[in-house]
Amino acid sequence: MNRAPAYKAGRLIMAALITVIFSAAPAVVAQTDDGRMLRWEQYDVTIDEIYTAVNRFRVTESYELIVETGPFSYGFAEIPMDRLTTIEDVMVYEEDVPLERSCTSSSGTFCVTQGGENLSINYYFRTPIQSGQRRSITIEYMVYGALRSYDEGDELDWFAIPEDRSFPIMSSTVRVVMPEDRPPLETLSDPDNWPVTVEANVVTWRSPRPLDNDDSFEVGVRYAHDPQMQAASWQAGYDRWQWYEHNLKPFVSLGLLVLTLAVGIGGVLMIVVRYQKTGRDPLVAAVPTYLTEPPSDELPGVVGALLDEKADMKDIIATLVDLARRGYIVIEQTNDGSFLSSAEFHFHRTQQNVDDLTIYERTLLDGIFPYGVQETTLSSLRNKFYRTLPGIKSGIYSELVRRGYFPRSPDSTRNLWIFGGIGLLVLTGGWIWLS
Repeated sequence: MNRAPAYKAGRLIMAALITVIFSAAPAVVAQTDDGRMLRWEQYDVTIDEIYTAVNRFRVTESYELIVETGPFSYGFAEIPMDRLTTIEDVMVYEEDVPLERSCTSSSGTFCVTQGGENLSINYYFRTPIQSGQRRSITIEYMVYGALRSYDEGDELDWFAIPEDRSFPIMSSTVRVVMPEDRPPLETLSDPDNWPVTVEANVVTWRSPRPLDNDDSFEVGVRYAHDPQMQAASWQAGYDRWQWYEHNLKPFVSLGLLVLTLAVGIGGVLMIVVRYQKTGRDPLVAAVPTYLTEPPSDELPGVVGALLDEKADMKDIIATLVDLARRGYIVIEQTNDGSFLSSAEFHFHRTQQNVDDLTIYERTLLDGIFPYGVQETTLSSLRNKFYRTLPGIKSGIYSELVRRGYFPRSPDSTRNLWIFGGIGLLVLTGGWIWLS
């Protein structure tokens, strides 16, 4: 076929039984947490009554259940609805006797509900299946809008045997009975190791061996185009996805792989080169154990940020004390504080000219003495002064750059590397997802 039958929205029938959750098991039995065991001796699927003009066909699933250790009381089936229009005329048979459609959870009934993207069928056995007993179950339903329409040939794709089952299947036969005026032109299956026979308008696949819990089977048949059949509403999106999968995705994946490798390898090399060139602190001569005077008259806020490449509260406090030392403000402690209260400080603004101060020092003074006030207290600055902190820190970084200690602000450099790392992670995740 010219399009792979990727219709995963077929059957996900999972016969689960009340109060049990099947765990992984050998290829001959499935065992519950409480020791119950079962197997599907036969699991057959027939697709017939295909009416191409109205985009409809019938699915009949027949299977025979053998209980090694019971009892079991009910089962359920789930059918994804994302690649079909609707499902109607659901019937469930136990030993060829129809169950009553009723959502009462009573014995001998079945209930059909739809939530989200799945149609759920819950069915309750007339009597619990005991150890050593067999029980045949048949589920029938009409599927509308699952056929795909193309000028070169319409297509039927169906996921006959679901994947990720919690029980093994000993034998399975899948049959597709095409209309007499629409014989099969091409058949396809996934996996393709099931023997297939085509007799007139009937295509039959038979399992080559027992199926493990994670084995699945999908069938596809291409036949002559029926111009009376309208394409289902979901087909356009499916075709776009298939086109992307087969035509664009390989190139996108390759391009993203190359880009990821280039960014990864180039990024590492760039980091190494940058570190060797500008990232390491310069080598300094031996520092004496005792100094009689400060090594320089550099501003304390600049020195603090230079040491750890961060402008923080220690640097701001050091700047405040230095401004007092240089006579721009007077700091007076008026209260020593107690167990229940903090010490109080008064700040007095002097008349000393501020033209020789740096921008961040003037920002600090304006934050302490706003609107031209000359005196303030530490307690009055609470819940107000914090608004000035970002401007002070930004000014310290700018002063580091202006004095030639850094080619750019350490803060902006950190942000650049952080966002670069996030971008690399996003790029890698995008490549993994698109692959």
